[in-house]
Amino acid sequence: MSFRWRLLAAAVVLAVTLAAVFALSRRDGPAAEVPAVAASQRWAAGHPPGRHAVVNVPADLAVLFVSSEELAGAVAAVDVPEGAMVSPQMLRRPQPGDASRTTALMQFSVSAELWPDPGPAAGSQAVFSSSPGGCAAALATLLSAVADESSARVTVEATPELAAALSDGQWWIWESPPGGWPRCEQGGRD
Repeated sequence: MSFRWRLLAAAVVLAVTLAAVFALSRRDGPAAEVPAVAASQRWAAGHPPGRHAVVNVPADLAVLFVSSEELAGAVAAVDVPEGAMVSPQMLRRPQPGDASRTTALMQFSVSAELWPDPGPAAGSQAVFSSSPGGCAAALATLLSAVADESSARVTVEATPELAAALSDGQWWIWESPPGGWPRCEQGGRD
């Protein structure tokens, strides 16, 4: 697909998105607007933001989107498709002293029954084990959690080492007690 066609497709996506945002937020009188970022090319996860356009969105929706000032020093946490309005969840800030390392966002299914009410939540410490009640192959802090009656999806930010440890197995995941959870022996699973 030629560059012109991709640019035209991105412009159409932006126009439709802006029309939808405007229609959903319409009130009596003119609404205040603020600038927000839309990707004009695909941004690869783990790399700085690529080309983008600044578009206006209603001020009351500004919290859902990123402004161009917020891109300084940021890298894409997930692949951002061309023409997407950029949300804060699509970015992460590099950690001090960690400029050369990248992290990945990893999502896992968990049983809501293994978590005390009200279930998994952002900021909770999670135990990853290959068997129920077994030793911890990894401990990680949840970035987010989305749950229904019986199951949930949790997201963690993983260093390359943690991503390698978690990518090769099926996991039982539950909330770590305040005192922690015993770790597995070096190189072993339970």
